[in-house]
Amino acid sequence: MSTAVTPQRFMVYAPDKTEEGTFEKRLSVRQTHLDEVKGKISGGFIRVGGVLLTPESIETPTSDKKMVGSMFICEAKDIEEFFVYAPDKKDVETHAKRYTVRQQHLKEIQPHIDSGIVQVGGMVVASEQTGGQAGQKKAEGSLLIIKAETLEKARDLIERDVYYTSGVYNYILTSRPEPAITLITLNRPKALNALCSPLFAELNQALREADNDPSVSAIVLTGSERAFAGM
Repeated sequence: MSTAVTPQRFMVYAPDKTEEGTFEKRLSVRQTHLDEVKGKISGGFIRVGGVLLTPESIETPTSDKKMVGSMFICEAKDIEEFFVYAPDKKDVETHAKRYTVRQQHLKEIQPHIDSGIVQVGGMVVASEQTGGQAGQKKAEGSLLIIKAETLEKARDLIERDVYYTSGVYNYILTSRPEPAITLITLNRPKALNALCSPLFAELNQALREADNDPSVSAIVLTGSERAFAGM
């Protein structure tokens, strides 16, 4: 997956609070701000930046400067980060299947890690197995943070993974394309997302969890690849 995109420029206006004491607080942390922002300037993220003054401060150069905010022009690639949870199926064969294809999964995902597309990734295990027990852990699924231009490209990476193509991952995939949005994707592409009892069970569980999450304001249901759902 290529992430080469044209950088976008953004103008950011950050006004100061108007409450008493804000101006003094700005002055007290100004040097820390300047030290921290140097890296963003040298890295090219901040192209232009500066303080905003009151008209009186500009008209009377000899008077004390009254700062009322900051203005920046930033440059960044239009890349999104997606949090993806891919639960494993619950049948007996899935645990063995995951470990059978695990080395192929690790080999294929490494270039995405090296390129920065996969920011974080790992196996989710049951809480009682998070200690130092020896042997294979019983996996519940995978968690990843993926950088991609679009949700479709992030999903494409998952659907090309051997865990997905070999049937380790569950009948649904859940993700958060936006902080307040839960996206649920039906995940039986070979069967054109045909509805079945295990899929319904997983879908109901995912819908309940999203509905009970106070941070979620919208739930989007979609199907993978060529079909939404079949009977």
